[in-house]
Amino acid sequence: MKSSEILEKLKNEAEQDKKSASYLFYGDKRVDLLFYALEFSKIIMTLRIDKNSEEYGSIIKRIENFQYPDIEVINRKNENIKIDEVRELIYDAIESAYSSPKKIFILCGIENLRKESSNALLKILEEPPKDVYFILLARSLNIISTIKSRTIKFHLEGAGNEELGVSKEIYYFFDG
Repeated sequence: MKSSEILEKLKNEAEQDKKSASYLFYGDKRVDLLFYALEFSKIIMTLRIDKNSEEYGSIIKRIENFQYPDIEVINRKNENIKIDEVRELIYDAIESAYSSPKKIFILCGIENLRKESSNALLKILEEPPKDVYFILLARSLNIISTIKSRTIKFHLEGAGNEELGVSKEIYYFFDG
């Protein structure tokens, strides 16, 4: 699936304007999952804002620079997520948003959750607060089934050799 097709699917999902939701973006190492999570976040946060306005440009720029106060990226280094981090996330999710009506939490490396952390996270995913979105990023679906069942899943695939404009031999030589 091409990048533009993925972004179109994410735009269609955001336009459903859900009160809250949990998403699972998964794909192999060729896919920049955080890029798609941030693009999806931009769409959600600017849904009702004029694209030509100064406010729109400001929001986009702050999201790209990881400076938007209502979007929190957790575990960017894809390490084990500790239960204390999950508890902090739950506390933050209950608090009011700062500069927009919505809050987004992006959790990287969700497949590295320990059992205790998974169970703590599951509680907030089952009943997320109003206007709170969770975007879970994983390289594999090796996560507890109850988390998978509570999320809207998006399988993201890397660009193929044709989309990149290279031969199959070169594509596979460099592992995509």
